Amino acid sequence: MKGAGGLDKDTICVLETNIDNATGEVIGYTAEKLFQAGAFDVFTLPIQMKKSRPGVLLQVLAPIDMIAKMEGIIFSELPTLGIRKYLCHRAKLKRAIRAVKTKFGAIRVKVSYLGADAKHLSPEYEDCKKAAQKYNVPIRQVITAALGKR
Repeated sequence: MKGAGGLDKDTICVLETNIDNATGEVIGYTAEKLFQAGAFDVFTLPIQMKKSRPGVLLQVLAPIDMIAKMEGIIFSELPTLGIRKYLCHRAKLKRAIRAVKTKFGAIRVKVSYLGADAKHLSPEYEDCKKAAQKYNVPIRQVITAALGKR
């Protein structure tokens, strides 16, 4: 959906649950599965739960048509008893991916636009990682090279 000021708008689902009885590895594994299943973003925040127990808030941002799939992963992988979910309207910049040539090879760069104006450039991490490993250089060198090619 088109929004004012050249922004795109849509509605997504936020799923969240508090966890106090799972290891970091299990939570990390679950996050990987959620990403693989199509989540836009998955993140955790440290929280204080009842009886002063430390816990983790898991939040998942997902397309509305993926709610059941996300719930299935969370319930099967984590020892949670419930998931809160709510719809969230968001505004987002238009995006395009373009490849730039660097001395480390072609690197894809995500360009975001507000109207016709480019606002942000973000080199694709996986491309930068592969180039840094191939040329045995710090990843920051590859990122800098990609950002220098506008």
